[in-house]
Amino acid sequence: MGKIHKILSCMLALSIVAVATVPQMIETNERPEKESAAVLGIPALAIPLAVALTKEVAKYTLKQVIAAAVVGGAAGWILHEYVGSDIKADTEPLKAQARAYEADIINTILTRDTGSILRSIDGFSDIWEFTLAHWMRQSEITAVELWDPAEDYTDDTGSVVMALSGLMVNLAQFFENIEYGPDSSYELLADRLKMWEQNPDTYGPMKLAVRYGTTALTNNDYMDIHICNAVYNAENGKNTVWLDNRNLWIFGSGFSITATLDDGTSATYTLQKGYNDLTTLKSRDGKDFAAGYYTLPAGRSYAGSIVPAVSSTAAEVTSSAVIEMAGKNYSLAAYNDDKSINYISSTNYAFGNTYNSLDVMITQDSSTHYAVDMIELLEGYKKMIDVVKTTLEKSNVSAAAAWDVFTRAGAANILLSPSSFVPSNADLSESEMYVVTVMAMHQLAEYTAASGDILNKEDYRISPESLNVLILGDIYDAGGTLLYKDVVFSPYVWLYDQSFTASATTTMRQTALFAIWGNADHLDGSIVSSSVSNAGLLSASDGYRVDVKEIMKSGKPVSEVSLKVFSVDQWHEYEDSKGSGGWDFSNMERSSIAAAAMLLIAGAFFVISIITKRIEFLVIAMACALLALTGVIR
Repeated sequence: MGKIHKILSCMLALSIVAVATVPQMIETNERPEKESAAVLGIPALAIPLAVALTKEVAKYTLKQVIAAAVVGGAAGWILHEYVGSDIKADTEPLKAQARAYEADIINTILTRDTGSILRSIDGFSDIWEFTLAHWMRQSEITAVELWDPAEDYTDDTGSVVMALSGLMVNLAQFFENIEYGPDSSYELLADRLKMWEQNPDTYGPMKLAVRYGTTALTNNDYMDIHICNAVYNAENGKNTVWLDNRNLWIFGSGFSITATLDDGTSATYTLQKGYNDLTTLKSRDGKDFAAGYYTLPAGRSYAGSIVPAVSSTAAEVTSSAVIEMAGKNYSLAAYNDDKSINYISSTNYAFGNTYNSLDVMITQDSSTHYAVDMIELLEGYKKMIDVVKTTLEKSNVSAAAAWDVFTRAGAANILLSPSSFVPSNADLSESEMYVVTVMAMHQLAEYTAASGDILNKEDYRISPESLNVLILGDIYDAGGTLLYKDVVFSPYVWLYDQSFTASATTTMRQTALFAIWGNADHLDGSIVSSSVSNAGLLSASDGYRVDVKEIMKSGKPVSEVSLKVFSVDQWHEYEDSKGSGGWDFSNMERSSIAAAAMLLIAGAFFVISIITKRIEFLVIAMACALLALTGVIR
């Protein structure tokens, strides 16, 4: 009799499974998406019932057992019919809302970033214009350093002056700092594409694209945009630039390029089409890529860490957007002054494709799109490049005028400054600035002669505390001749950082001015006030030597002092937040199904506890209900 009861129990358990799965099997082809919900409910109901019935069925009537089976089957049907279908349908409006929010926030971020970056670029351009007087003076001092009475001032001379004055290196750093803003903003594109890929059920319909004219570039895997300087369709005779050692995109076939290094040796580098990381690029003999002037092969376009040059062969540098897609595919949009772009695709590098618009397109769904204009950003960036070109041109003119004066006078003098005689906003040629400089010198000579003894050294009044650096030592010229013994002086440098160390010899590596205050056996502030009538200026040059004995800085003895020249440093970098990980509503569906399944399990055990009249099944039912209702099961 026991075996018959067990067989009957198994049959009843199988009946429960059949009742729960019949509707699922009928509708599998019609609504396959409900299958997972029903499958979750079947074992949860059938297994505990089978166990209970196997042990206890002999004690109860067949009606009671059938009633339990009907309850289990009905529960499975409910789980299948309502939980499996309704939750999925209910999340669709939420997914659409998530896509709307995502599209709006990307559009808002890019639009606001573009406005902020434009305001920053305008501000940086204005501030950079105030440095013009500094760079014009730097070029004049560099001309003193390089002047040779047997040589004329040429394009090559001007290029060397701009490099030696520090202008080219500082411009390279300036552009790098500016580019960091848009680069950080457009990193958002790749970040969101990655998030959408991880949540395809919610964000599958969304797209990102860069549209030029009516054509859109899109990619579901990766997208980035780099705002930088560019040379579009380089031509022979107009292809000289300064390359910083950061990056370079080549739109055309690769090539080899040779540079002359500071030590006089040469280095040949091999560049490939597409992206070149100049920070890791090595020459054929293993040398690092050297920043400097390069002649770019004609018939190609270039973008990256390019700085305009000042010469008759200088390339025309403009602003651009390098558009990067997955698979290292790069396209170029180079800005024109008429607010259009020249576009070069990543496939054929053809010239002559001009468009009047460039946008970032954000697609929310098939009917909703956002467009963020990029032309305005490129226009603002180009204006900044024009400001930089003005700095280069005027600094070059100032150095050329000084060089001309030195050649005619037969000697160079660091005190001569043509830029001090004209306002920086005046547009003068080299010959015009030369004439103004000579006339100013004549007037200064007349002014000094007319003053007679009125301008007397005895009337000098200098506070020792106002002199930041005082040095006691012996000064020798480049030939080794002793000029001053036990002299107190203050050094002034323009081109390079210069250090002085007590009880050591310092060799000057640049043109400098020494303000001579007098002689002393020991360094203290009294020498300035007591011997100031003996003060004078010494124009020192490369190779001058100072045997340093003592140093004072800001009135206190120090063992070493370093004079720092002006430079543009790397600006503060920040770790920006690129957005959330998005919303995955499939988790909501799974968590709701799990909670519903636990409630049904609780109900099954509750029925079993009634049939068997055993308290442990009631405890299990209550525990399952508690887990489902408190959200522990998700």
